Amino acid sequence: MQYRSKSIEDTNKLARALAEKKPPIILLEGDLGAGKTTFTRFFAQALGITEPITSPTFSIVKQYDRPVSFVHMDLYRIEDEEELVQIGFDDYLEAEHLLIEWPKVAEHLLPKDALRITIRFEDDERVFEWEDTFDISL
Repeated sequence: MQYRSKSIEDTNKLARALAEKKPPIILLEGDLGAGKTTFTRFFAQALGITEPITSPTFSIVKQYDRPVSFVHMDLYRIEDEEELVQIGFDDYLEAEHLLIEWPKVAEHLLPKDALRITIRFEDDERVFEWEDTFDISL
């Protein structure tokens, strides 16, 4: 499926619609600056999280416990499975909601039913794409 975001409001609309479906694991892919963290911020707000959501690029993981368990990971700087073991990656798979930016390094550790969303630029729009098997009503 595909969704074209022409504005930040459009991105917020998609994130909120997705949060209503409550997928346990979301994988976000896209170039630097594509909007992964902005999307994550809106998704977390839709789950009821009121803390500021910022990119965990340097901390790797940010965990929020209220009102739901939500883990935001950014694996951009992770180079191999050994580093994933060091941060306790397997434990984070138990979170109620897990959103991973730059998930490629963890591919073989992720469940097959994780929702993979790719964000790309096209003209003045951000295009969000995911498998047709996951229906998001907008």
